[in-house]
Amino acid sequence: MRISIKSVKKYSLSISVKIFFIVALNFFLVTGFFGLSVKAQTTDSDSELTITLTQKVQNPENKNISFELVIDPQISSQRAQLTWQITGVSKFVENQENVVNIILTKGVQQSYSIDVLPLTSGQSEIVAELEVFKVDKRSVLSEQKIFFTNSAGEYLEIQSDGQLKLPADYTNLQTFIIIRNIIYVIAGLGLFALTGFVTVKLFMQWLNKSEVK
Repeated sequence: MRISIKSVKKYSLSISVKIFFIVALNFFLVTGFFGLSVKAQTTDSDSELTITLTQKVQNPENKNISFELVIDPQISSQRAQLTWQITGVSKFVENQENVVNIILTKGVQQSYSIDVLPLTSGQSEIVAELEVFKVDKRSVLSEQKIFFTNSAGEYLEIQSDGQLKLPADYTNLQTFIIIRNIIYVIAGLGLFALTGFVTVKLFMQWLNKSEVK
């Protein structure tokens, strides 16, 4: 069977396009999964401020849990401070600031995120406290979330019957990542085999030309 270099190049391009499509699909799907909340959203407010704390889907690969605080101010302030605190069997992921200085603008929402790493089984509590200083007074709003994890550091959702269970969003993402990794291995092996085939083909053509001369 005779295969031309042109057909090899076309096949190589087709493989490259497929690999790019797989990587792009993985990016959008994983981003979409992590954008989902785990039905853990709480809100605190007064006449001038509203804050909402949201927990995101846990990352199955590194076990990080992301928490996001959305601030909806009805006032402006040049001096505000957001403080994150964590207690229990979890810790903040390294190289993050747990105290953030903020400037608030009336009607402009702001969001701040922080990642938490559960270390073992047990209970943890995260607290987000927003302190706003004004000319004549200061306001303090806070939101907290108590959560439970197993010995593998996986977040457990409380069911209606009081039992603790892995959330469906997390297990679905876990399955997706396993399938993605298998596809990556297959694609990598296919690309390696194709590279070897092209190399041998080019070498044989060069060898044949040398013999003719």
